[in-house]
Amino acid sequence: MIKNKKSVDFRDIDANALDLYYITLPDDDERLEAELDQIKTSHNFKSRLNPRTTLSNLFKSDLGGDGMHLIIIKALLLPAGATKPPVAVPDTVLNCWVRGQQIHQIFRVETSTTKTVGDLRKVTKNKTPVDFGDVDADHLTLYKFIHPFDGSLENALRNLTLSQLEKHLWAVHTLSAVFELPPVEGCLRLIVSMWHL
Repeated sequence: MIKNKKSVDFRDIDANALDLYYITLPDDDERLEAELDQIKTSHNFKSRLNPRTTLSNLFKSDLGGDGMHLIIIKALLLPAGATKPPVAVPDTVLNCWVRGQQIHQIFRVETSTTKTVGDLRKVTKNKTPVDFGDVDADHLTLYKFIHPFDGSLENALRNLTLSQLEKHLWAVHTLSAVFELPPVEGCLRLIVSMWHL
C-alpha cells in the first residue's frame, strides 16, 4: 500500500525492501520538527515492525491528544553505481491452448523472447488463474505446436495425442531459441498440458 501510494519515489524499490519503524512523537509542530530532524541525522531506528504485526495491535493505545503515531519508512537502496536488471518488455504474442479444453478457449499470452520457458509457465498460469488454481506453474508442461487458425484446427486438436507432439520444452531454454522470429501470425503456437491430463 505504501509503495503504491508513493509509486514515483519507490518505483525502483520492491515493497519487501521497505523497512517500517513505529514511533510516537509529540503533537506539537515545533517539538515534532525537532524530533524529526534528530531522527534524520541519527538514523537510530529501534522499533522495526514485524510484517505479521496487525495494525489494530499497533495503534490500539490512546495517546490522549498529546502525541501522534508515526511510521518511518527506510528504503534499502542499491549501492552507488549498482543498477537493477532491465525489465523485459513483451515483444511477442503466443496463442495457447490447454489440452482438454474447447477450441474457443484458446488465449493469448504476451511475453518477451528473452524470457525462459520456465518464466512462460508462470505467465501462463497467471493468465488463467481459475483453471490452474490448484496447479503449480512447474507442473505445467509446454509443447511447441504450430498450426494455422483454419477449418482443420479443431479436428487436429480433438484427435491430438502427446506422442504426436515434439518433445516438451525445457524450462531453462529461452523463448528466442524455441520459437521462430519474427513470430508466425495467425497460428496456434503453444499447447499447455497439466500433470493430471
